[in-house]
Amino acid sequence: MSKNGTDRPSPPVGEVVNLQNDGAAIIQGETINVQEGGAAIIKGQTITLREGGGLIIAGQTVKIQDGGGAFVLARQAELKDSTVMFLASPAVSGEAKIMFDLKAAVVFGTIIGLVVGALNYLLRR
Repeated sequence: MSKNGTDRPSPPVGEVVNLQNDGAAIIQGETINVQEGGAAIIKGQTITLREGGGLIIAGQTVKIQDGGGAFVLARQAELKDSTVMFLASPAVSGEAKIMFDLKAAVVFGTIIGLVVGALNYLLRR
């Protein structure tokens, strides 16, 4: 039995979390290093991903090399040969494929909202 009192393993949490060739649902810590692994949610101050990724990645400094993320939220993002679907960061450096930055996401959300609203209106008539 894990320390959280269930049969489920506890999520990696700590000051420094290192994850290599493995995965986790949630990783939380001050400094997080992921090598060839990933998690659904990664939250920390300094996050470094090498050949890994996550669904939601949030931190002060996020470094991604040869990896990716669906939603990356950071004060500073350093990306190298990576793919990110949505990036919200005032400071971005490196080379990456970013599908939506903050401005594009707002425009995309507005268009989707208008289309769904128009379809809803037309289908109720």
